[in-house]
Amino acid sequence: MKKPIFILLIGLIFTHVLMAQATDLFFSEYIEGSANNKAIEIYNGTGSDIDLSDYIIKKATNGQGWTTNNFIFPENSIIPSYDVWVIANEGASTTILNKADTVLPYNEYNYLMAFNGDDALGLFKTNGKDEILLDIIGTPDQDPGTGWDVAGITEATKDHTLIRKPSVTQGNTDWTASAGTNSDNSEWIIHDIDYFSDLGQHTFNGAPDDTPPTIISVTATSETSVEVVFSEPINEDTANNVLNYQIENLPVNAATLQTDEITVVLQTENQTENAEYTLIVNNIKDLAGNTIAQNTSVNFTGFVSPYTPIADIQNNLSQYQGQQVLIKGIITIAAGALRNDMLTAFIQDNSGRGIEFSITMLLHNILRISPEETRWKFREQLTIII
Repeated sequence: MKKPIFILLIGLIFTHVLMAQATDLFFSEYIEGSANNKAIEIYNGTGSDIDLSDYIIKKATNGQGWTTNNFIFPENSIIPSYDVWVIANEGASTTILNKADTVLPYNEYNYLMAFNGDDALGLFKTNGKDEILLDIIGTPDQDPGTGWDVAGITEATKDHTLIRKPSVTQGNTDWTASAGTNSDNSEWIIHDIDYFSDLGQHTFNGAPDDTPPTIISVTATSETSVEVVFSEPINEDTANNVLNYQIENLPVNAATLQTDEITVVLQTENQTENAEYTLIVNNIKDLAGNTIAQNTSVNFTGFVSPYTPIADIQNNLSQYQGQQVLIKGIITIAAGALRNDMLTAFIQDNSGRGIEFSITMLLHNILRISPEETRWKFREQLTIII
């Protein structure tokens, strides 16, 4: 009894691994835009380079079935593993043409690249005399009128860009299933007309991650902390290793990866306000094991306190007269000074200077706190009009 169970488990594991890669080429993007902004993209997620001489594309116009004037890829065309091949109309925008591998006049191959939303497209693999349908957009023997609904979007194959979801690993010859009825069960993500931003590349869950992490930003968030944001989730052990971070003239005491997995907070010695620092990072790895470029460096400015020192106010009184400033210090209230009609207190900050102030109001009623709690409410910060 144990042996069949063991074989079954191995089979399940092997099947799961195979599903991580594509079995063959498939349509990864479809652009039916304004004027001649027409393009289709084919993706190779198989893990091996593919010779395109064994593939053709067919078009069916207005539900009249496949024609025999099929598109044949240029001689010696190779689509690399985890790469795309883009075919575009020669009258398309420069953005599309710059990403195209093949550019066709609108009238070639049965007006292939002059397709409209009601024209079906099919990707076929040739096997001697046989032609095997791998993927399809639309239905060749059906005229939908203007376009087919996709992902719950009415006539989405007209005046839209369709992008295959990253989870799709192979073509689908059942257009109804591929199109789906809503955003959840459709294989496609729908974008508005003339959306070209993703053309020339395709996000595929089965593709290997060979891109090392980079640093997006470095910001001093307090006098003793620096926030480092990476381009992708990073390995916790390398992120929390303080030896992987160096700042000239500013010791780094600790490094802590935050719950978002892309932000690391560095604890430093006291920074000099407005000073220019350079952070150098090494040995940080992403979750796939890719290591950041050696000696990656980013400049940042020492933390600038939002609080105005009391000494500055007193030494430049005319400059601050009538201005609103933010100060931070310790408030001292003399014993027995708390009253319902007036509060007299003294605030002192790290500059060694202080300000005596009075507030005339029913303070405790407004704050809804007892006189004993008042001093703690004012310990953090206070805005004073000079």
